[in-house]
Amino acid sequence: MTERIDLIRPDNASFGVAPDVIRDSVTYWDFRDWPTAPDGNGPSLERRNPSAPGDLATNWGAGPNGGTPGVQNSLSVRPVPSLQPAMLVVLVVVLSVLGLVARRFAPAEARSR
Repeated sequence: MTERIDLIRPDNASFGVAPDVIRDSVTYWDFRDWPTAPDGNGPSLERRNPSAPGDLATNWGAGPNGGTPGVQNSLSVRPVPSLQPAMLVVLVVVLSVLGLVARRFAPAEARSR
């Protein structure tokens, strides 16, 4: 058996009307690579990583009975945050300043290298 679920939200309103748009969608199966425990017999079906594709079976797993309403999924993995370009610039500046300070207070023989 297969089922499709669409998560919808209102879009920007035009002329006082906000049309619904699909925010995310998943078509899941109760066989193949999909978890079989959350098939109406207790455990919930939980998404592991909200940034990964919803139709990827390995991104889903069996959660606790009753699910985790209102809190983060029990199987959730948090994506590693990436450094933004501005953060990289700050990091380079800080490391450069630390290098200058270290050279300034280093013994005279180390500064001459």
